[in-house]
Amino acid sequence: MEHAQGKLDESEAQLAAMVEKYPDATLLEYCEYWGTTYNQWVSTSTMCRALQKQKLTLKKKTLRSSQAQTERIQKLRIEYWQQVQQIDPVNLVFIDEMGVLLGLKRTHARSFNGSRVYDFKPFYRGAKITVIGAISLKQVFAVMTLNGSMDGNAFKVEVEKCLLPQLWDGAVVVMDNLTAHKVKEIEPLIQSVGASVLYQSPYSPRVWRAEYSVRQHSSDFNPIEQW
Repeated sequence: MEHAQGKLDESEAQLAAMVEKYPDATLLEYCEYWGTTYNQWVSTSTMCRALQKQKLTLKKKTLRSSQAQTERIQKLRIEYWQQVQQIDPVNLVFIDEMGVLLGLKRTHARSFNGSRVYDFKPFYRGAKITVIGAISLKQVFAVMTLNGSMDGNAFKVEVEKCLLPQLWDGAVVVMDNLTAHKVKEIEPLIQSVGASVLYQSPYSPRVWRAEYSVRQHSSDFNPIEQW
Protein backbone atom coordinates (compact mmCIF):
# COMPACT_ATOMS: atom_id res chain seq x y z
CA MET A 1 0.00 0.00 0.00
CA GLU A 2 2.93 2.35 0.51
CA HIS A 3 3.75 2.03 -3.17
CA ALA A 4 0.13 2.70 -4.07
CA GLN A 5 0.09 5.76 -1.83
CA GLY A 6 3.13 7.11 -3.65
CA LYS A 7 1.42 6.59 -7.00
CA LEU A 8 -1.66 8.45 -5.79
CA ASP A 9 0.55 11.34 -4.70
CA GLU A 10 1.60 11.69 -8.33
CA SER A 11 -1.99 11.67 -9.57
CA GLU A 12 -3.26 15.08 -8.49
CA ALA A 13 -5.09 15.83 -11.75
CA GLN A 14 -6.73 12.38 -11.88
CA LEU A 15 -7.89 12.63 -8.27
CA ALA A 16 -9.33 16.08 -8.84
CA ALA A 17 -11.13 14.92 -11.99
CA MET A 18 -12.55 11.90 -10.16
CA VAL A 19 -13.94 14.02 -7.32
CA GLU A 20 -15.34 16.61 -9.72
CA LYS A 21 -17.14 13.85 -11.64
CA TYR A 22 -18.37 11.99 -8.53
CA PRO A 23 -18.34 14.51 -5.65
CA ASP A 24 -20.59 12.49 -3.33
CA ALA A 25 -19.03 9.05 -3.82
CA THR A 26 -17.87 7.06 -0.79
CA LEU A 27 -14.22 6.15 -0.22
CA LEU A 28 -15.01 2.58 -1.23
CA GLU A 29 -16.61 3.77 -4.45
CA TYR A 30 -13.57 5.93 -5.17
CA CYS A 31 -11.32 2.90 -4.66
CA GLU A 32 -13.43 0.83 -7.04
CA TYR A 33 -13.41 3.60 -9.63
CA TRP A 34 -9.63 3.98 -9.31
CA GLY A 35 -9.05 0.26 -9.64
CA THR A 36 -11.26 -0.19 -12.70
CA THR A 37 -10.05 3.00 -14.39
CA TYR A 38 -6.32 2.84 -13.67
CA ASN A 39 -5.91 -0.84 -12.74
CA GLN A 40 -4.50 0.24 -9.40
CA TRP A 41 -6.32 -1.08 -6.32
CA VAL A 42 -5.87 0.79 -3.06
CA SER A 43 -7.42 0.66 0.40
CA THR A 44 -9.95 3.20 1.64
CA SER A 45 -7.40 4.58 4.12
CA THR A 46 -4.90 5.12 1.30
CA MET A 47 -7.53 6.87 -0.77
CA CYS A 48 -8.58 9.01 2.21
CA ARG A 49 -5.00 10.16 2.86
CA ALA A 50 -4.45 10.97 -0.80
CA LEU A 51 -7.63 13.06 -0.99
CA GLN A 52 -6.83 14.89 2.24
CA LYS A 53 -3.33 15.67 0.96
CA GLN A 54 -4.90 17.29 -2.11
CA LYS A 55 -7.35 19.17 0.19
CA LEU A 56 -10.29 17.33 -1.40
CA THR A 57 -12.14 17.17 1.90
CA LEU A 58 -15.58 15.85 2.80
CA LYS A 59 -18.11 18.57 3.57
CA LYS A 60 -21.84 19.04 3.87
CA LYS A 61 -23.58 19.75 0.57
CA THR A 62 -25.02 23.18 -0.13
CA LEU A 63 -28.35 22.40 -1.76
CA ARG A 64 -30.00 24.66 -4.31
CA SER A 65 -33.49 24.56 -5.70
CA SER A 66 -33.77 22.50 -8.86
CA GLN A 67 -35.62 25.46 -10.40
CA ALA A 68 -32.31 27.31 -10.46
CA GLN A 69 -31.29 25.13 -13.41
CA THR A 70 -34.15 26.21 -15.67
CA GLU A 71 -33.40 28.24 -18.78
CA ARG A 72 -35.54 31.15 -17.56
CA ILE A 73 -33.68 31.47 -14.26
CA GLN A 74 -30.30 31.13 -15.96
CA LYS A 75 -31.25 33.96 -18.33
CA LEU A 76 -32.31 36.20 -15.45
CA ARG A 77 -29.05 35.54 -13.63
CA ILE A 78 -26.94 36.40 -16.63
CA GLU A 79 -28.92 39.59 -17.17
CA TYR A 80 -28.41 40.56 -13.52
CA TRP A 81 -24.69 39.85 -13.70
CA GLN A 82 -24.29 41.92 -16.87
CA GLN A 83 -26.20 44.79 -15.26
CA VAL A 84 -24.27 44.83 -12.00
CA GLN A 85 -20.93 44.75 -13.84
CA GLN A 86 -21.71 48.22 -15.23
CA ILE A 87 -21.94 49.74 -11.73
CA ASP A 88 -18.95 51.31 -10.03
CA PRO A 89 -18.22 49.00 -7.05
CA VAL A 90 -17.97 51.97 -4.67
CA ASN A 91 -21.66 52.68 -5.33
CA LEU A 92 -22.91 49.18 -4.55
CA VAL A 93 -24.82 48.77 -1.28
CA PHE A 94 -26.06 45.30 -0.31
CA ILE A 95 -28.81 45.02 2.28
CA ASP A 96 -30.18 41.87 3.92
CA GLU A 97 -31.49 40.46 7.18
CA MET A 98 -30.92 37.38 9.31
CA GLY A 99 -32.72 35.76 12.24
CA VAL A 100 -31.11 34.92 15.58
CA LEU A 101 -32.76 32.36 17.89
CA LEU A 102 -31.88 33.21 21.48
CA GLY A 103 -32.62 29.76 22.87
CA LEU A 104 -29.99 27.80 20.93
CA LYS A 105 -27.37 25.77 22.80
CA ARG A 106 -23.79 24.95 21.83
CA THR A 107 -23.61 21.37 20.62
CA HIS A 108 -19.98 20.57 21.54
CA ALA A 109 -17.98 20.77 24.77
CA ARG A 110 -14.73 19.38 26.21
CA SER A 111 -14.27 16.82 28.96
CA PHE A 112 -11.74 14.24 30.11
CA ASN A 113 -11.22 11.26 27.84
CA GLY A 114 -13.90 8.62 28.35
CA SER A 115 -16.42 10.95 29.99
CA ARG A 116 -19.54 12.54 28.51
CA VAL A 117 -20.65 16.16 28.71
CA TYR A 118 -24.29 16.69 29.69
CA ASP A 119 -26.40 19.79 29.33
CA PHE A 120 -30.06 20.74 29.10
CA LYS A 121 -31.69 21.98 25.93
CA PRO A 122 -34.53 24.51 26.18
CA PHE A 123 -38.03 23.14 25.66
CA TYR A 124 -38.69 26.13 23.42
CA ARG A 125 -36.08 27.62 21.12
CA GLY A 126 -36.63 31.04 22.62
CA ALA A 127 -37.36 34.43 21.15
CA LYS A 128 -36.23 35.44 17.68
CA ILE A 129 -34.32 38.62 16.95
CA THR A 130 -34.01 39.91 13.39
CA VAL A 131 -30.84 41.79 12.46
CA ILE A 132 -30.83 43.87 9.28
CA GLY A 133 -28.02 45.94 7.87
CA ALA A 134 -26.16 47.10 4.78
CA ILE A 135 -22.62 46.65 3.53
CA SER A 136 -20.65 48.66 1.00
CA LEU A 137 -17.11 48.40 -0.30
CA LYS A 138 -15.88 50.38 2.69
CA GLN A 139 -18.16 49.76 5.66
CA VAL A 140 -21.05 48.03 7.40
CA PHE A 141 -23.82 50.49 8.26
CA ALA A 142 -27.55 51.05 8.79
CA VAL A 143 -27.78 48.15 11.26
CA MET A 144 -31.09 47.68 13.06
CA THR A 145 -32.53 44.91 15.26
CA LEU A 146 -36.14 44.07 16.00
CA ASN A 147 -38.08 41.44 17.88
CA GLY A 148 -39.66 38.78 15.71
CA SER A 149 -39.54 38.52 11.92
CA MET A 150 -39.12 41.14 9.24
CA ASP A 151 -42.21 42.51 7.50
CA GLY A 152 -42.90 45.36 5.11
CA ASN A 153 -43.54 47.95 7.83
CA ALA A 154 -40.35 47.09 9.70
CA PHE A 155 -38.31 47.22 6.50
CA LYS A 156 -39.76 50.63 5.67
CA VAL A 157 -38.59 51.88 9.09
CA GLU A 158 -35.12 50.44 8.45
CA VAL A 159 -34.86 52.16 5.07
CA GLU A 160 -36.29 55.50 6.21
CA LYS A 161 -34.55 55.87 9.57
CA CYS A 162 -31.29 53.91 9.18
CA LEU A 163 -30.41 53.50 5.50
CA LEU A 164 -31.46 56.77 3.81
CA PRO A 165 -29.35 59.09 6.02
CA GLN A 166 -26.23 57.19 4.94
CA LEU A 167 -26.93 56.79 1.24
CA TRP A 168 -25.49 59.08 -1.43
CA ASP A 169 -26.30 60.25 -4.92
CA GLY A 170 -25.52 57.40 -7.32
CA ALA A 171 -25.69 54.59 -4.76
CA VAL A 172 -27.29 51.35 -5.94
CA VAL A 173 -29.08 49.37 -3.23
CA VAL A 174 -29.03 45.64 -4.03
CA MET A 175 -31.49 43.35 -2.27
CA ASP A 176 -33.25 40.05 -2.81
CA ASN A 177 -36.86 39.50 -3.82
CA LEU A 178 -38.29 39.15 -0.31
CA THR A 179 -41.89 40.38 -0.18
CA ALA A 180 -41.02 42.86 2.59
CA HIS A 181 -38.40 44.44 0.30
CA LYS A 182 -41.00 45.13 -2.38
CA VAL A 183 -43.40 47.32 -0.42
CA LYS A 184 -44.39 50.06 -2.86
CA GLU A 185 -42.98 52.88 -0.70
CA ILE A 186 -39.45 51.45 -0.56
CA GLU A 187 -38.16 52.27 -4.03
CA PRO A 188 -39.44 55.90 -4.05
CA LEU A 189 -37.81 56.45 -0.64
CA ILE A 190 -34.44 55.28 -1.91
CA GLN A 191 -34.79 57.27 -5.13
CA SER A 192 -35.55 60.42 -3.14
CA VAL A 193 -31.86 60.72 -2.16
CA GLY A 194 -30.55 60.08 -5.66
CA ALA A 195 -29.97 56.34 -5.18
CA SER A 196 -31.57 53.45 -7.05
CA VAL A 197 -32.69 49.87 -6.39
CA LEU A 198 -31.47 46.67 -8.05
CA TYR A 199 -33.18 43.40 -7.16
CA GLN A 200 -31.08 40.27 -7.33
CA SER A 201 -31.85 37.49 -9.76
CA PRO A 202 -33.82 34.52 -8.38
CA TYR A 203 -32.00 31.92 -6.28
CA SER A 204 -29.14 34.24 -5.38
CA PRO A 205 -26.60 34.66 -3.87
CA ARG A 206 -24.91 31.42 -4.97
CA VAL A 207 -25.53 30.98 -8.63
CA TRP A 208 -24.35 29.40 -11.82
CA ARG A 209 -23.80 31.46 -14.93
CA ALA A 210 -23.44 30.28 -18.50
CA GLU A 211 -21.74 33.33 -19.93
CA TYR A 212 -19.93 33.02 -23.25
CA SER A 213 -21.10 29.38 -23.43
CA VAL A 214 -18.96 28.51 -20.40
CA ARG A 215 -20.81 27.10 -17.40
CA GLN A 216 -18.91 28.18 -14.33
CA HIS A 217 -19.53 28.92 -10.67
CA SER A 218 -19.44 32.61 -9.91
CA SER A 219 -18.61 34.28 -6.64
CA ASP A 220 -21.50 35.27 -4.38
CA PHE A 221 -23.72 37.92 -5.88
CA ASN A 222 -24.37 39.28 -2.41
CA PRO A 223 -21.24 39.65 -0.22
CA ILE A 224 -23.31 40.46 2.87
CA GLU A 225 -24.28 36.77 2.96
CA GLN A 226 -20.73 35.78 3.86
CA TRP A 227 -20.33 38.63 6.34
